[in-house]
Amino acid sequence: SFWNCTSLEYIEIPDSVTEINNAFGGCENLTSIKLSKNIQKITPYTFSGCNKLNSIEIPASLENYYPGTSHGPFSGCSGLTKVTFEDGRTEIPQCLFADCTGLKTIMIPDTVTKIDYASFWNCTSLEYIEIPDSVTEIDSVFQGCVSLKNIKLSENLSYLPTSIFVRCTSLEKISIPDSITSMGENIFSGCTSIEKVKLPNTIQNIMAGTFYNCKKLKDIVLPETITAIRQNAFYGCASLPSINLPDGL
Repeated sequence: SFWNCTSLEYIEIPDSVTEINNAFGGCENLTSIKLSKNIQKITPYTFSGCNKLNSIEIPASLENYYPGTSHGPFSGCSGLTKVTFEDGRTEIPQCLFADCTGLKTIMIPDTVTKIDYASFWNCTSLEYIEIPDSVTEIDSVFQGCVSLKNIKLSENLSYLPTSIFVRCTSLEKISIPDSITSMGENIFSGCTSIEKVKLPNTIQNIMAGTFYNCKKLKDIVLPETITAIRQNAFYGCASLPSINLPDGL
């Protein structure tokens, strides 16, 4: 509808609108938009090339609607630096802010219970994020966040999914909550800056590739609950002088 409207700087979408289909691509001077409070669907690449769009609030009504793609409606919005969510929102949809390379601030309300797949993939400027304790389910969402240095995880997560922090090359330390009872594979693969990890006394297995190529890892304490360490779990950990193995191994 408004593709390549290069002089468009602001638009307000009325609350009567429930779906936006790839409407604003190439609106290179669009700096601000107010979304409909009743919006349900926004298709991938809807705001592609809107590089001056600097902030956005996501309404509680937006559904998870990006099947079969790793791209969301804001993919490539390099000027987007701040994201907020309307109170009452319960889920962050799949791929919503994937490839938003300028994104630095994400405010997640304590009504959110689920963060879906690839929500923040390749947000290369993101340095810190706090996941509220309301979140009980999280998918692989931070791959390629190369500036992410620190993260506070929800104390009510029970599972960390496969590859959640792959290539988070600036991540220096992380404390895994005691609520975690199992972890997937390759969680910290390629986290070349991580030096210290605290594992909870609630996990039994360290899965394949968990600390693969964590070149600066120096300090890790394995809880006595560990009964198995899978293939290549510590491969390439060149700075790790030794590991004290629990009696159960």
